[in-house]
Amino acid sequence: MKVSVNECKLNKIDIKNVTTALKLGWYSSAGPILPDFESSWATYCNRKYGIAVSSGTTGLISAVYALGLNKDDEVIVPNFTIISCGLAIKLAGATMVPVDCDINSFNIDIEKLKSSITEKTKAILVVHVYGQPARMREILKIAKDHSLKVIEDAAEAHGAQYLGEAENQQSWKRCGSQGDLSVFSFFANKLISTGEGGMVLTNSGNLAEKLKKIRNLGFTPDRSYVHEHFGFQFRMTSMQAALGIPQIARMEKILKRKREMNLQYRNGLEDLKAIRFQAEDSQVKSCYWVNAIVLDSKVGVASDLRKILDKYGIETRPFFVGMNRQPIYSEEKFYKNDQFPNTDYISKQGLILPSGLSTTKHQIDYVIHSVREILE
Repeated sequence: MKVSVNECKLNKIDIKNVTTALKLGWYSSAGPILPDFESSWATYCNRKYGIAVSSGTTGLISAVYALGLNKDDEVIVPNFTIISCGLAIKLAGATMVPVDCDINSFNIDIEKLKSSITEKTKAILVVHVYGQPARMREILKIAKDHSLKVIEDAAEAHGAQYLGEAENQQSWKRCGSQGDLSVFSFFANKLISTGEGGMVLTNSGNLAEKLKKIRNLGFTPDRSYVHEHFGFQFRMTSMQAALGIPQIARMEKILKRKREMNLQYRNGLEDLKAIRFQAEDSQVKSCYWVNAIVLDSKVGVASDLRKILDKYGIETRPFFVGMNRQPIYSEEKFYKNDQFPNTDYISKQGLILPSGLSTTKHQIDYVIHSVREILE
């Protein structure tokens, strides 16, 4: 049996919506379809403004760039995350300050975040790793106490929730609904997919206008080919937006299926002492973008387990490699030091099991059986 690691699932309505857009002649970013997608996703995430872009990475670049940071300005970022976060900070001309992760949740370590703040710190870029919400209530308080901007990277956390606080009352908040800016990816393996694509959300009209210029070569709205600001070609097409719109309407069904998949994996594997799952506490509701496990180092390394599973026809993915192990940062002071033991451990010992919406219950049973056969 062949089992892909993360394959998206589209239906006839999605395809029909794209076909309709094509028949109406909306190919580029012009027309009513893109604003419809932007407003629909912003509303779902309880945000005022949505600015669609060409990818989650360009969304991060746009978000950091919109803050107007300088060379000496520091941005705190998880060390354990996709390279896009570090890339965005570098391209915006600011300085990245990576912080090690919590060994259980894989998200940024709050105490180490606190100790990393200096007089040069201007922002925190927080990531909800693998669909698991970070401790946003604490992070937002820290940011407020130190007058820091907050960017939520919710690229992997569509529909995930954390227990927030408003007017001294606790309530559930969707990832991407807080902070100054939040960023989503709609890559092919995400809960909502437009193939490629992303979106930046904000409640600030000023930031929204900046973002619209940044994604469109810095064009001014009243005169074409006049540029008061630098910008990029980060636009999303109407075809992509048309693909995403129907998926928003069925988010609850998508989340339900993701929860069922995770529960099936946990029921089948959680008693295995050789592995552990990403920890989830009562303060968060993960969207289970992927099903991530960590192999006990006494048993072996994850790369060896991945090779064996590949022989079973089961495709997996390794965990992120920390910023401190990225060759492109070899000249940075944080490169290859000993401040990131948790990142180094889970990067070596972690792997992602098949998690796509197209993965069937039968396929998950096969994965569970195979893992148990190998590790028991």
